Amino acid sequence: MKKVKYNPPLRKKYFSVQLLTSSTCFRAYLDKEIPLKVSLLVWSLLRNRIPTKDNLFQMEIINNDSRLCVGGCSAVETANLLFMECNFFSAIWCFIRQWFQFDSVHPLNISNHFVQFDHSPCGSKLWRSILHVIWFLCIRVIWKKRNNRNFNNKEETIQQLLDNIKLLSFW
Repeated sequence: MKKVKYNPPLRKKYFSVQLLTSSTCFRAYLDKEIPLKVSLLVWSLLRNRIPTKDNLFQMEIINNDSRLCVGGCSAVETANLLFMECNFFSAIWCFIRQWFQFDSVHPLNISNHFVQFDHSPCGSKLWRSILHVIWFLCIRVIWKKRNNRNFNNKEETIQQLLDNIKLLSFW
């Protein structure tokens, strides 16, 4: 049987990435351009505390039949699925990358996605601030449109969502 060696540098890298993620997110929460209710939504999202259908099912508030995503992807609605994997809502991120003209890999984890936006190709302070606002705004719009589909049966196209994001980006 082969012994596995303890690798301290790897462990150190892992913890530094975790610290980077948490400090980056903490700094972004305090961004003065972002309304408090949006900051609280993102804070809850990154801790998986928003009332997605999967979280509501785990708390025994809804039954198993109503756990599917409203985006039409026929999967159980989790935070990662709703914001990153659902075909309808994740298309927003592709359009945002096209709008700002930068290429990147689309991560399937919300906190990694935020860090990717925070460490964008253009590193100026103004650019990072703009991307923070846009990222938080996209999260808010996706959550609001999800609730509109869930509770009001209002469906909008991706183009309408993008127009809404562009309009609201002038907070």
